Amino acid sequence: MSHQEQIIVNELDKNPNIRITDLEEMTGLPIGEVCKIRYFWKLEKKRESKQNASCQGRVEKTVLKGCYA
Repeated sequence: MSHQEQIIVNELDKNPNIRITDLEEMTGLPIGEVCKIRYFWKLEKKRESKQNASCQGRVEKTVLKGCYA
């Protein structure tokens, strides 16, 4: 990951609602590149939240099975 990409990811982690133009000004990257990085950042966050939700669901099911055994 380049330094500019890392800046964008860090800023998105701090404030997901930051404007694209602000990120563009910070990094000097074209707006298309900034949009692409933000798009993949959002996909990664969704994937992480789905994994966390499915892991929590599995834990609850095994705990319930233990309670009724």
